[in-house]
Parts: sequence; structure tokens; C-alpha cells
Amino acid sequence: MTSSAEWPLASDQSNIVRVGDIELDISTRTVRTADKSARLTVVEFTVLELLLRRVGCVVSREELVRVALQRSFSPDERSIDMHVSNLRKKLGVPGRSSGYIKTVRGAGYVCAAKG
Repeated sequence: MTSSAEWPLASDQSNIVRVGDIELDISTRTVRTADKSARLTVVEFTVLELLLRRVGCVVSREELVRVALQRSFSPDERSIDMHVSNLRKKLGVPGRSSGYIKTVRGAGYVCAAKG
């Protein structure tokens, strides 16, 4: 597991990271959105932590693979996209995906604070 100290931080360095109505608790590895908790896999939690700590900044697919999946990136790598897709669904309103995580074509993903 990698430590968050390796990542440049866009929000505070405490154990709680908040962006909009998402609250990520690093110490308990729990996630809450508005009034509900979301059950995330280890990879989804790591991806979300990285994106939330860099809110507004693009995080490359290559870095997400390296940090969250702990392996080398390959140009035809698509598994990280599936993890992001699942994460969007879990954070979103039933029937709609989350508007927090945006795709930046050819670059990666960005967490855009809303509300």
C-alpha cells in the first residue's frame, strides 16, 4: 500500500478528506456521500483518495494504475477505467452516475467539486 505522503495534496492532510458532499475517512477507510455510506473496494478507495486529494487537477490513467493497481501501465490498460466507472456509480444517485469524476480525454480523470 502506498502512503498519501507520495501525492501532492490539494486539500488538507488530515485523516478526513471532504469534497462537496463526499467525506473520505482515511483512518477507518470509510466513505460517505450526503446521507449514505458507500462500500468501496480497496482499488476504488485508493482511486477516490487520490482524486479527492488533487481536486481540480488531472490525474493520469498511468498514475492511477501505478498507485491503485500497483503495476506498470500499458497503453491498452482498461481495467482502471472499469474501476472509475464502478466508483462513479457507487457515488452517484441511483440511476445516475456521479458528477464528481470527469474524464479528461487523452489525459486521465479529474475530481470536480460540485454543489
